Amino acid sequence: MSCHIQKYLYESGLIESTGDAYKIMNFSKVLYHGSPKEIKNFKVGSGSGRYGPGLYLTSNLDTAKFYAAGGRQGAAGQKLKADKGFIYEFNVSGKSLVVYDEYETMSDMQNDMEDAENAFSQSGDLTSAPVTKYLGQWADEYHGCHIVWINIKDPKVLSPLNQILITDKSVIKSMQRKKLIFD
Repeated sequence: MSCHIQKYLYESGLIESTGDAYKIMNFSKVLYHGSPKEIKNFKVGSGSGRYGPGLYLTSNLDTAKFYAAGGRQGAAGQKLKADKGFIYEFNVSGKSLVVYDEYETMSDMQNDMEDAENAFSQSGDLTSAPVTKYLGQWADEYHGCHIVWINIKDPKVLSPLNQILITDKSVIKSMQRKKLIFD
């Protein structure tokens, strides 16, 4: 099925699911962001990350605490600063792309997007950062989703922590600094 027909079917509400690799669904959750530094103004859509620019959140408060204490994914033996850090609570609601299988999702994405296809041609790996960085853009442009929920059951590379990427501030309904950790 061409991406234009698929997009029409999603927009018209005729289908909500894309198969086993990923699904399109309504999303409404309280999410968290942890940072060792205070953030005065979150800039959604800027910055970078494994799945593209946007604001990275988690549904797990312990994961947010890990990042607030200075933790970094994939950094074994790291020393955390348990006496510092900030937790931010977000109420998020909107249409989401939920990724269950990173490899198959990236395969579909690179078939649709020339930039992702070129990155795959150069790296030879669908789950490499040069390819995966287009996921947020693909979710938005091809599926109308400003929320990307990385919910991989069997992570292959760098996705052991539940991650939610927000690509547009319109899905953030409220935000507050929850607490300073270990005050």
